[in-house]
Amino acid sequence: MEIKKTAVAGTLESSDCMVTVEPAKKGIELELESAVIRQYGRQIAMPG
Repeated sequence: MEIKKTAVAGTLESSDCMVTVEPAKKGIELELESAVIRQYGRQIAMPG
């Protein structure tokens, strides 16, 4: 699949998830930010 333009899905309301994808020249980069990291910590960053 080729990403041709920036797109956003979801919302930040009520600490929900928001995903943004955008074109890149190479590879995949994942960045995680959370307003509730202090409350949920590793459960957010390390699923499973």
